[in-house]
Amino acid sequence: WYQRRVHGDMCKDMPPTSTCHLDNIQSCVWTSVRLKPPPSLDSSISWRVEFRPCDQNLTAEENVATAVLVQMFAQLVTYEKTKLNFYIPISLVDENISRAVKKDAITSQKFWWRKNIIDTAGYSKDEYIELSLEEWLIGNKDFPGFYHLYSEFIDELISSNPDKAEFYRAFREECFRATEIILQRAQGKRMTTAALIRKFVTEHSAYEKNSVVNEVVMADLQEFLIQASHTDILE
Repeated sequence: WYQRRVHGDMCKDMPPTSTCHLDNIQSCVWTSVRLKPPPSLDSSISWRVEFRPCDQNLTAEENVATAVLVQMFAQLVTYEKTKLNFYIPISLVDENISRAVKKDAITSQKFWWRKNIIDTAGYSKDEYIELSLEEWLIGNKDFPGFYHLYSEFIDELISSNPDKAEFYRAFREECFRATEIILQRAQGKRMTTAALIRKFVTEHSAYEKNSVVNEVVMADLQEFLIQASHTDILE
C-alpha cells in the first residue's frame, strides 16, 4: 500500500507545487491527529490540524466534552505567550496508540507525554514521561497537569484583559464542568462506552461466553444503546 501510494502513479502527473508526496507519507500516522497541509504550495488554504477521536460517544454531553477538551488544548498550544511544547517522537505516538486500544486503557494504561513542556527561549529538553490520563489531566509531582496549565492560561488572559475578568472566569468554570465527564472516566468513576457494551454483552442471558454476539444479544444491545443515549446510564 505504501509503495503504491508513494512510488506508484498517484502523484505521477502532479505539478511541482503539489504536496501529494508529503500527504502520502505523513498519512501513515493519522491514528490520532492529522496534519493537513495546503493542497498545493501556491494554495491560499493554510496548514491545519485535524483531531481524530476513535469513536462517537453515546450522549451529546460526552461528545461536547471531547470537543471542548480539544478546543482547550488548541488554545493552550496556539497561545504565543505560553510557548508550550507537547511534541513527542512518532515512535512514542505509535506506542501510545498500541496501549490505547487495550481493554480499559483509560484507567489501566500509562501513556508517553513530554515532560518539559515549557519552551524557554525556544528550547525545551527532550524528556518524556509515562502518565495515566488522570495524571495528565490533574498532574502529579513530575507534571503540572492540563487543568492547572489551562487555569494559568486563563489567569494570563485575565491579567491582559482585566475588563473581561468575569467572562474569562465563567468561561473557565464552564470548560471544566463540560470536561468533567472525561476526568470521571480517567478516574474510573464513569464507564466508557466500550466498558458499558462489554458489561451488557457478558451479562446477557443469551450470551454463551464464546465471543460470539448472536442476533438476540445484538438486538437487545441496539435497543439498550438507544435508551442509553437519552439517559445518564454511564455513571
